[in-house]
Amino acid sequence: MRKRIKWKKRFCAIAIAATMVLAAGCGGNGKESDKTDTNEEQTSKTEESSTGDKTVTMAVVGGGDTFNPFAADTNGDDYMQILIWDRPFITKIDGSIEPHLCDKYEMVDKKTMRMYINEKAMWTDGEPVTAEDFVWTAQGMTNKEIAAPRSFIMKYLEGTDDSGIETSDQSVKVEAVDDKTVDFFFKEEIDPEMFIKMFNLNFLTLPSHCFEGVAFADVNGSSFWENPIGNGPCIYKSMIQDERIEFTANKEYYMGTPDFDNFVIRITPSENFLAGLMSEEIDIVAGGSNNLPTADWALAQDQENLVCESTSGPGYYNLCINQQRDYLTPGVSQAIEMAIDKQAISDAIFAGEAEVANSWVPKDSPYYNSAVESMNQYDPEAAKKLLEDSGWDFNRELHLLGNSSPRSVPIIEMIQEDLEDIGMKINLETADTATCVSKLSGGEVDVGIMGTAGTLDPDNAAINFTVGGPFCFANINDQTWNDTVNAGAAASSFEDRKKIYDDLQVRIKEEVPYIYLYFSPEFVAYNKKLSNVDITDFFQLQYSVWEWKVEQ
Repeated sequence: MRKRIKWKKRFCAIAIAATMVLAAGCGGNGKESDKTDTNEEQTSKTEESSTGDKTVTMAVVGGGDTFNPFAADTNGDDYMQILIWDRPFITKIDGSIEPHLCDKYEMVDKKTMRMYINEKAMWTDGEPVTAEDFVWTAQGMTNKEIAAPRSFIMKYLEGTDDSGIETSDQSVKVEAVDDKTVDFFFKEEIDPEMFIKMFNLNFLTLPSHCFEGVAFADVNGSSFWENPIGNGPCIYKSMIQDERIEFTANKEYYMGTPDFDNFVIRITPSENFLAGLMSEEIDIVAGGSNNLPTADWALAQDQENLVCESTSGPGYYNLCINQQRDYLTPGVSQAIEMAIDKQAISDAIFAGEAEVANSWVPKDSPYYNSAVESMNQYDPEAAKKLLEDSGWDFNRELHLLGNSSPRSVPIIEMIQEDLEDIGMKINLETADTATCVSKLSGGEVDVGIMGTAGTLDPDNAAINFTVGGPFCFANINDQTWNDTVNAGAAASSFEDRKKIYDDLQVRIKEEVPYIYLYFSPEFVAYNKKLSNVDITDFFQLQYSVWEWKVEQ
């Protein structure tokens, strides 16, 4: 009970600290410029009131580095891009697929998918969105010189290798049928819904006419990204790096004119979210990794100006075990999992709302294998014995890496405490997201915690098992993992895919390259001036802002 009592006290301290922040007000991102930033915000609101413009401000914890979807590799980058460029479809939490940039899709034959582009879809320079834009974007996503971090979504298509990179110049087989119809050709028969759910999450169609005469080798360095042309609900206006990104509404948007004039994404520490919501400097939090902190949830629900909603999705956090460390054997890794009290993390950090994870697949998914529930379950005494039986050197320090965000630090500290309770010595390091990604993918640490937005299809795990891939944070070099996830993606029936993923879930528990911790709950709060907001889309970074209603 020692650990639970200790963390109950620590969680109370977190809540008290959050209350102190509320009393101090919302201070931007903690830099000396915060006072100026707040004054600018107040000036902006005064101007908004006097001009009659409607402005919506959404808070996120971290900013990105690029407007270029080919270069995107973090959620911060996504927030810079998702209001400018549309995804082909909207994939709902219930698994349904709704029209967006494309009206519909169909399988022409078992290996060819045809997408029909919305006839009214236009670029913000007045040019129509065409099939050639899809073709050019597909070629860019798979181009060797561009080397897009998310090229893996193209691996199902003819003319690509297992990482989604072209096998020869512009070899990816995506072809325009006419101006508003495009065909995708697959290597093998495929489950079309699986492809849509994976592809849709990461494919943002770009305006090919803006890159006429530009070699793919020069695309990433193009001046286009300084003032991009989009097809989404918002038009880029300006940015102050790591402070805010400002957009104006796309009044000609084909899905409907947004009910606001300006949209601001404001970079704000999560501990300042509630203060900003209460003072109305923030209108809505972005959800996902940008949840309202659990410590603030009860107080947020007491505020008359706020709507508070919670939901859950497939986003999860896991520990990545470096497979290049010969001392991190399957037995040692199993012991690490058995030492971690996942339910205690849910109780202390997420008010018990986080679903404990035994796999990357949520329990409600038809692909979940309940057999894993009896494997590597919490048992610290058995974990310590397994460490001893596995020959663990108790004088060795385990290098443990976690994110330095205020919400993440308590989680990684709870894990540190669990491992120390079974006799392990822990060298704990915390760092920002970019540094964590670099150190984990570079094999610089023993164990690290990472989060993913997840998808509604189990093939989202493939990126973590792609040997040599940028998201293979466990540094796997055993090609049989690749072979298994590729087989899961290629199987054309639910029954065949289910068998493959059932076996994969068991193998992960046995060899333990990853330890799945919990599925993140969404704690979203927004000002009552907003309505018609569907937060169940937020977990996939889908914001149907053109449907939101905004009171003056």
